[in-house]
Amino acid sequence: MFKKKIITLFAIVLFSFIYATSEIKAQTVQATITVKDITVDATSEAVDTGIVAMPGDRIEITAEGQTKYGTTETWDYKGRVSDKKIGGPFAFPNAEEFSLVGWIGDRKNYFQVSKTDNYENGKSGTLYFAINDWGGKHYANNAGGLFVTVKLTRYYEIKAEGTDAKAAWGTGLVMINEGDAFATDASGAVTYWKGGDPRDPDGKAGSMATLLAPQINQSALIAKVGDNGNPFKLGKKLYLPKMNQSGWLYVTVNDEIQKTGAYTNNDGELSVNIAVRHPRKTFKNPV
Repeated sequence: MFKKKIITLFAIVLFSFIYATSEIKAQTVQATITVKDITVDATSEAVDTGIVAMPGDRIEITAEGQTKYGTTETWDYKGRVSDKKIGGPFAFPNAEEFSLVGWIGDRKNYFQVSKTDNYENGKSGTLYFAINDWGGKHYANNAGGLFVTVKLTRYYEIKAEGTDAKAAWGTGLVMINEGDAFATDASGAVTYWKGGDPRDPDGKAGSMATLLAPQINQSALIAKVGDNGNPFKLGKKLYLPKMNQSGWLYVTVNDEIQKTGAYTNNDGELSVNIAVRHPRKTFKNPV
């Protein structure tokens, strides 16, 4: 039995702007994203986490659960750390037998999770996980699996001018799956023009045709799921028990996308806690 936990996934998004008249300044974003309950079934040779790592990302990984093969003893994500080694053609020869391993893009550059407190990523690619076993048909007689948590910290920039809505939305923060629970809790204030009044994440009531999301409050903290998703207000607090769509989550502020300089003269700081919970899947062969 696995104990249910309240899953808090934190993303701290900082918006810092410098006023300029002749060049586009960058909106700097620091996002700390925790994705919990990524299901790694022991029978799978590669599990796509849905997380695309980028150069400069800082990654931390933890896991809970049990795995085994045949009628042997069970192991946690550290694998078989005793002297009772099986030996043979394990898929990841430099990792402990039946330990949790991960890799970004290229399977050859794998790492053992229990021996890596922090993984500084210098390349881009999809993050994968697997239990270290012999390759091929040998995975079929495994049982159990792990529920993995990935904490990823990323710095990136948003630049937008004129009608460049894609730039205004910035980079996707985390992959949302249909059925996920989703919640946010935001605070802070941003000044949306030089010398202007600071506004909290709820923004100022009233719509404008020139806004990135015209039907949502001016200057509000907003989000969308997928490139073509409909924008929705995050504001100070939001809870959605079950998402009805899948795609990358984008978070930005609702400024005037059709007004020159609107996204280049802002100042201030916003902090938003984002909670995403993946439903736990049943393992193919339960322990």
